[in-house]
Amino acid sequence: MTSESAPRLPPELEHEVFQMAAALHPTTLTALLRVAKRVYAWLEPELYRQLVVEYITNDDGAPQNARYTAFFTAASIKPELFRSGPHTVALAEIPGDPVQLFGTLLCCSQLRLAVGGGILTQDVKDIISQFQLHRLATQVELLFDAADATAYASRFLYLTHLEVFEGFESLSQPFVLALPALTHLAFTVGPQEPSNDVDKFLERIPRLRVCVLIWGLVERGADLLDPMPQLGQRVHDPRVVVASYHTWWEAVSEIDNFWERAEGLIDRKRRKEVAADYLWAK
Repeated sequence: MTSESAPRLPPELEHEVFQMAAALHPTTLTALLRVAKRVYAWLEPELYRQLVVEYITNDDGAPQNARYTAFFTAASIKPELFRSGPHTVALAEIPGDPVQLFGTLLCCSQLRLAVGGGILTQDVKDIISQFQLHRLATQVELLFDAADATAYASRFLYLTHLEVFEGFESLSQPFVLALPALTHLAFTVGPQEPSNDVDKFLERIPRLRVCVLIWGLVERGADLLDPMPQLGQRVHDPRVVVASYHTWWEAVSEIDNFWERAEGLIDRKRRKEVAADYLWAK
């Protein structure tokens, strides 16, 4: 890190410039941290904006384990770094004590969480209900007993984006209907088209802006034909879109996600650039 020198721009503007550079070119973050002490102080939180752990049982998991350790350590000893801005955490598995990790995540003020069902012990679920969650992707049915769905949903005051891994006809619907701030909803439906109840269900969520039916995993750049070409003749709510995903935690990703593709298709249909019954946001 270089010795401290007087900034040539107003501090607020310089701060914004470095944050924008780190956001647009994340591979330069390590170099930017060495510019000056004040820049390090500004950008250190950016080191922990995202944590993804998918494998812990093979060689592929080694780099992710290192990131997990760094993230967990920072959250434990410098919780102030996690109290501003969004943090994206995607955990298929956890190389450690899940209760300890999730307890540490309570310091995050804006959390976007994707979590595998195998992690959802009762203790973990109790902690999740205390998060200031803005986005969530998980097996929703595992979060609560069916009789407690509405009461459990009332704890998620800030949740705007939700992906339900189980599918449209799951037991998650009462929970979804009770979420007070939900604007973006996705169901993983696979190759099976949902029933005709989609329109009726969405009538009960007037604040919802987007409902995405996730067909399946598709490699980036793949030119896939509409997997449900007849669905638009049965489902007429203009908020419904069929899409694929590139990563299992895409619902909580800040950029290049199916939410953006869905909103783009809805806008084009509103401008009558696309037929009203076309639902495929490829």
